[in-house]
Amino acid sequence: MPMLHDNMRPLTPLTCGALTFVAAGALCIAAAPGSATLAYQQRVNGIATQVIAQALAPYFALLRGGTVKLIYRVGLQGKVQSVKVVATHPSRVVTDACVNAIKAAQFPPIPQSVLKEQGQKWVDVNTEIGIDR
Repeated sequence: MPMLHDNMRPLTPLTCGALTFVAAGALCIAAAPGSATLAYQQRVNGIATQVIAQALAPYFALLRGGTVKLIYRVGLQGKVQSVKVVATHPSRVVTDACVNAIKAAQFPPIPQSVLKEQGQKWVDVNTEIGIDR
């Protein structure tokens, strides 16, 4: 059964059909501990992990270990504005499924408290999906 992992800490499994995933948590960019920005990035990353788990379910046979690392920009209304692939899975289909899931996802709008902290109308989120089988 594939497992998403983060080599730095234990993770909580998420079950989606016959697959079990573990959310790596937001590897946040320029957010102070306890900040509204960090809380928002973690919330977005939790949703992203669920969306990606659902997107990968049809590709069970291709999930043979590897990592996908994405940095994506979420706009004011929660729409993804851009996605950058930082690390690819050995199967291009798996990487593409992760990217497409993030592009199609609708995240919560950015809270006013985050906008005040950031001084901009977007937030970058870094999601790492490690797969072991």
